[in-house]
Amino acid sequence: MAILKLLVVRLRQVWPNVRITIRGDSGFCRWKLMRWCDSDDVRYFLGLARNAVLERKAAEWLAQVRTAHELDGRGHRVFGTLSYAAGSWDRPRRVIVKAEHHRGPDGGKSNPRFVVTNTGGDPRAIYEEHYCPRGDRENRIKEQQLGPFADRTSCHDFKANQFRVLLAAAAYVLVEPIRRTGLVGSELERA
Repeated sequence: MAILKLLVVRLRQVWPNVRITIRGDSGFCRWKLMRWCDSDDVRYFLGLARNAVLERKAAEWLAQVRTAHELDGRGHRVFGTLSYAAGSWDRPRRVIVKAEHHRGPDGGKSNPRFVVTNTGGDPRAIYEEHYCPRGDRENRIKEQQLGPFADRTSCHDFKANQFRVLLAAAAYVLVEPIRRTGLVGSELERA
């Protein structure tokens, strides 16, 4: 959280009226972080690990998609909002619920998701337009690490690791067009 605070302060020094939003998975869903965001006008969309209380509060939506799936065999999902406070939180917060039932040969599978936020608005839009892009960004990071083999960041110094990733990215940017255009039809095309 200390790094986030430093970043927010620095961003606001340069752009005082900027609207700052953070997205994170359930590992970031801590009451101190949410309280700080609330008090410092930082919007958040944080994944919330499912638990029995959340599933009980979302039971109506979960039953709705399960029943719809049983009737037509297709996947269904609905969105809703509820108020929730984990035992460690300082107060209840708004939670977006995605109740989903996938289709499948064995009767399908329930796939609920929960996102805590300090924003208003349509639950579906919040989930799809504000929270889900987090996963897409993570995929781009994975591509960066796995494509050019930039996952070797074993130095003890952050700047050294950052430089390694930068070199790997530069090499990838240089080699990819050569592979894509200059090696087409050769044995090295997929190298």
